[in-house]
Amino acid sequence: MLKLFWDADKSGIDIERHSRYIICRVLDFGDTPEVRWLLETYGEEAVRRVVASNPPLHPKTANYWRRRFGLPADDVLADRVAEKPGV
Repeated sequence: MLKLFWDADKSGIDIERHSRYIICRVLDFGDTPEVRWLLETYGEEAVRRVVASNPPLHPKTANYWRRRFGLPADDVLADRVAEKPGV
């Protein structure tokens, strides 16, 4: 899973403090086992809340997860910027 954080200081990533960043990165680039880990680790409701908050996801990723959670579409998702740990 660390491959998903190629641009961050992996030693500085805290699973609780950086949950939004981790959730966004896994939703955007994770494979099925990584998404499964994400849902088991944070829970579906926490992931849903992040998706509902218009996070910095690729528009296609955001569209998929917004539909998956029954949320309305948002056209400005591509303009959001994530807080990256260790920067």
